[in-house]
Amino acid sequence: MVRDRLLVACLCSAGMVVALQQTLVIPLLPDFPRLLDTSVQGASWLVTATLLTGAVCTPVLTRLADMVGKRRVVLVCLAAVAAGGVLGAVASSLPGAIVARAVAGAGVPLIPISVAILQEELPDGRLPARVALLSSTLAVGTAVGMPLAGVMAEALSWRAVFWFSGLAGLAMIAAVVRLVPASKGRAPGRFDVPGAVVLAAAVAALLLVITQAGAWGWTSGAVIALAAGSALATAVWITLELRVRHPLVDVRVSVRPVVLLANAGSLLIGFVMFMNLLVTSQLLQLPASTDAGLGMDSMRAGLWMTPIALSFGLFASASSPVTRRFGAQATLVAGALLLSVAYVGRIFLSDGLWQIIVASIAVSAGSAFAYAALPVVIMRAVPPWQISSANGFNNLLRSIGTSMSSAVLAAVLAAATARTAGEAVHHYRQAFEHMFLIGALVAFAAFLVTLPLIRLADRPAASSVS
Repeated sequence: MVRDRLLVACLCSAGMVVALQQTLVIPLLPDFPRLLDTSVQGASWLVTATLLTGAVCTPVLTRLADMVGKRRVVLVCLAAVAAGGVLGAVASSLPGAIVARAVAGAGVPLIPISVAILQEELPDGRLPARVALLSSTLAVGTAVGMPLAGVMAEALSWRAVFWFSGLAGLAMIAAVVRLVPASKGRAPGRFDVPGAVVLAAAVAALLLVITQAGAWGWTSGAVIALAAGSALATAVWITLELRVRHPLVDVRVSVRPVVLLANAGSLLIGFVMFMNLLVTSQLLQLPASTDAGLGMDSMRAGLWMTPIALSFGLFASASSPVTRRFGAQATLVAGALLLSVAYVGRIFLSDGLWQIIVASIAVSAGSAFAYAALPVVIMRAVPPWQISSANGFNNLLRSIGTSMSSAVLAAVLAAATARTAGEAVHHYRQAFEHMFLIGALVAFAAFLVTLPLIRLADRPAASSVS
């Protein structure tokens, strides 16, 4: 019992450290052009680099985890986080900082691999609750990253943010070596190198379209070429995966109704979860002279974001009894429906601090239920030797959803700015109302997509999760 608790605590802590990487630099983006002698567009690559390497490495490392051992690959992920933190702390130019962020992004696959470790090590009766807690670290860490970075940068310096990341990664390496046992089984076959290369190209091109189209222009030659290249690479990848004996991602398993619907829901839920954090941060920090902002500095806004992050963990734990009583599919569907209702509420609750925080926590509740249920749904639908790679692919789609939310928010805010007599006029309140409406519609789409899961039979492949 004590051993199991230490294992869960270790993996959850490691998951938090990895999840922090996705948002640690976001509060610092306005300062990086001055600190690193670059442009605003150049500084944005500090976020894009992490997204790209995280997306590319997720299917690769999760498949390797199934083949060579999960603890080994978890240690590789943490080593990447530690190295990225140290490199960022000593970086003196934009290229060095981008390399640091790219290296840290390789740690992203840790959470889906950790889910598979829990499936191997814990008894079935305790697994759903522990998986819910571990899965919640992705959103909790993502939410904590922004306030933590803001507070550390204000109190110490921007380099302290990177030093913290590096030291946390090193500490977790020591903990994993001590507390996480070696894997008990291995997936058969050879690693699918062609599939990995083609999927990496498809995902990288897609993320470049999502993250850079606003700056390059949606009709620019580069964006059109990347979009076409991503579509072509995806078609080639599917063809390759259907022909090889041991694919990187088993496409035949991925198109099973349960897995297909869960993956589609993951993309949509990732969008609405991250949009909640981005919009709330904007509402807190936009100047009070605008029609929507509260004019907080990064430290104060960070402190008010903390309850939102903590509520995610609480609601994820609260979802466990629902999963035990009604099943993971019902928990996922309930989370999506709650997300839609909460976003409708946000349209009308944005006039003051408490309204903003309470409405944002309501969205976090729906996100927590959905995030907690998704890995369990996937685990029940795939063979044990594919759990890491299947959850990794699900996590990849969720990451694409979060990237899309950033791009949509940037586009909506840009459209809300007009020039009158040579001066910029911002209509932020209307823009945020539009974002909340988009969030409600996307969440309702997730509800409709996942609703058939309740009617689908629960057929575990070779082992079940109770």
